[in-house]
Amino acid sequence: MASVSNDPGRCKRILFVDPQGNRPANRLGKMSKEYASSIKVRVEQLLTAKITGVIDRDLSLWVRTPSETLSLR
Repeated sequence: MASVSNDPGRCKRILFVDPQGNRPANRLGKMSKEYASSIKVRVEQLLTAKITGVIDRDLSLWVRTPSETLSLR
């Protein structure tokens, strides 16, 4: 399960528990609550794929398609 948290200045971050039990925070920057929620859903799908070893086609395409507003560093 992941959650979206608000930082100062409309910045968002995603918090989740990884399969090893760690709770990392990924800062997303300034974006709408709706867009941050859609990324949260993808993070949850990625965690499920990591645990089960199965990734669906839609998630695979999302991972491979670059986004102008989301850049992973």
